[in-house]
This record gives sequence, C-alpha cells and structure tokens, in this order.
Amino acid sequence: MFLRRGSKPLSSLLGRRWCHASKLPQHIKFRLMDIEFTQVMEGSKLVKWYKKEGDKVGPGGPLCDIETPELIFGMESDDVGYLAKIFVPEGAENVRPNQVLGVIVPKETDIPPFLQALAENPTEIEEYKTPTSSTQSTPVDPATVTDGSDLLRVLSHLNKEGAFSNESDYKVLKSLARKNDAELLRVYSGSFLAEGGAAFDKDFFVENCLDLVEEHANDQQ
Repeated sequence: MFLRRGSKPLSSLLGRRWCHASKLPQHIKFRLMDIEFTQVMEGSKLVKWYKKEGDKVGPGGPLCDIETPELIFGMESDDVGYLAKIFVPEGAENVRPNQVLGVIVPKETDIPPFLQALAENPTEIEEYKTPTSSTQSTPVDPATVTDGSDLLRVLSHLNKEGAFSNESDYKVLKSLARKNDAELLRVYSGSFLAEGGAAFDKDFFVENCLDLVEEHANDQQ
C-alpha cells in the first residue's frame, strides 16, 4: 500500500505549535506521526529527506519519506520555517512513533542561536544523542529505557535474537509496552543484577516476561 504525500488526513495531523516552554529558542519538534497505523508497525525506516539542514520548509511538499512493512508515506509540515537540525538520517531503521526526526525554527537567522543553545542544553531534545550512522540496528542499551516506548526497542532486539519462540507472546509484550504497563516496567527494572547497576540480566527479564504473558492470558479468560 502506498499513501500519497500531501493527502489531507496526513497534512492535518502534522501541524505543530511553536514550542516556548524550553531552554531553547522558539522551535517545532518534527516527529514521526503517532497514529494507529504507525503504532502497530515495527521496522519503520526513514527512506529519504527532501530537505537539508538550513532549507526553508512549509506546506505543499514533503520533508521526508517513511517506509513501514506495509506502506510508504510522506511527511510534510504545515508550519513555515527552516530545518535547523536533522536528528534521524536517511536510512535509519526502527524509527518509533513520536520520535523527533528534526527541528524547525521560524527564521533562517534563528538557526545559529538554536544550535548554540542546543549544544548547551542537549537534554532539551530527546534525540540529540541519537547515533548518526546510516542505520539504528545496533543493540539497545537497556539502561536507556525510560518508558514503554523505549522498552519496545528492547523487546524488538531480544526477539531478533530469538528470545521469544512464540510470536504471540511477543505480540502481547509489545501491546503491554505500548500501554506503559506497570508490571512490565517493573519486570524490566528488576532485571538488573545489582541495585543501581548497569548489568542487565536478559534471561531473568525474558523468563519474567513470559510469566507476565501467561498471567495476562489467564486474566483474559
């Protein structure tokens, strides 16, 4: 399935208000859409950027193309401005819903002060330290997980390693992660070998995840 760029359903979802509540100058975080068909897909890939850093952007043309296993769609901005920085490069894989792809500022002259402020306050944009390699298929560090959205990446990596032999178990865990399930997050946090440590016990995590899936199945009966 191919979803044409510039269609009204996509365009109406892409408008963003300028962010003022930040240590950074006025800007817009250009994110991967968080709507139903992207939430249920894994393996979203940023195929192409049509604009480069410093270019003017606005309605009427795509900024980038996103590919999922079932469709390709283009994303554009309803807001006129300038692309100050790209955080997710072409070819990047496993791009998740709501991930910041780039940042738009109102005027071209706003770019240098924005980049300077970003260098001084890197935590203001959650994707600032995203690897700049052509893909993002490197193993996920469990210590970086902060919520269910990031936990999806851990589950995906473990599944690729063959940790979940039953595909239905994996699907249940993904569903729980998307809901920020408290028990699943508790299982994760309890999977470190020492309190406050960074050593992640993968076998313990997988075993308890499968127990959680079984409990979930019993609750559904």
